[in-house]
Amino acid sequence: MDQTAQFAETVRRAAVDAPVPTCPEWTLSQLVEHVGQTQHWVASIVEKRVSDPSQIPTSFAALPADQDAWPSWLADGASLLAAACVDAGPDAPVWNPAGDARSGTRFWLPRVLAETIIHRADAAATADVAYQLDAELAAGAVSDHLAMMTSPGAGGEHLRRGGQPGR
Repeated sequence: MDQTAQFAETVRRAAVDAPVPTCPEWTLSQLVEHVGQTQHWVASIVEKRVSDPSQIPTSFAALPADQDAWPSWLADGASLLAAACVDAGPDAPVWNPAGDARSGTRFWLPRVLAETIIHRADAAATADVAYQLDAELAAGAVSDHLAMMTSPGAGGEHLRRGGQPGR
C-alpha cells in the first residue's frame, strides 16, 4: 500500500492530461485509471476466488473525474486487494494468467506490486520528479517481470514469438 500512496502523491504533481513519456499512448489520467482499475479488478478476482478465466470480471471501477479524489480511490483499491489476499490466504486456488505453479495470491500480490512500482516510475517521469526505489523491491519487480515473460501462459508468448510482443 506504500507504493500506491507514493504513486498517488506523485500523480498529484502533474496535469490530468499530461502525456506519459514512458507510455506514449497514455495521458496521466489513463495511467492512474490503469493502476486503480487493475487493483480493484484483481481484488474482485481474489475475493471471489475466481479460478476459471471465463469468469473473470468484465466491468472496471470508474476513475473519479476529480484528480483530488484519485488518492482515496487508489488507496481503496490497494486496501481491497490486501484484504482479499489476507482473507484468501497464500494458497487459494485463484486464476493465474501466467499458468505457472504460483497459487493465486502468491501470483497476484507480487504482480500488482510490480505494476504499481513500474507505473510509479512512469508517473514520476510525467511529473518530472525524482524516483527512488528500495533495491529489494526493485529486485522483486524484475523477478516478477522475468517470471511473466518466461511463464507458460500469455506472458510467455512474448519470448516465443521471436522477441515480438505477445499482444
